Amino acid sequence: MVAATLEAAGAPISADQARDIAAGQLFRRHAKDPSRDYDKEARARDLESLSRRLAPELEGARTWAMSTPAWDLAAATPNRSLL
Repeated sequence: MVAATLEAAGAPISADQARDIAAGQLFRRHAKDPSRDYDKEARARDLESLSRRLAPELEGARTWAMSTPAWDLAAATPNRSLL
């Protein structure tokens, strides 16, 4: 994906170079806080925290939307969690 992105941006690199970049520190640090490690587990923790914080607001929005006349016309059940 790194190689394809750089190719599209006009800066092609080899597959080996792309692997080196993806395996490096750039992809292991939090983008907005480089002092934090970032991996699948950190992302899962961040999403869980975000879900808990936003749940009341999202439920309020859902309740409001369901009370509108257009709900029956536009309602669709997502096949996965929105967060």
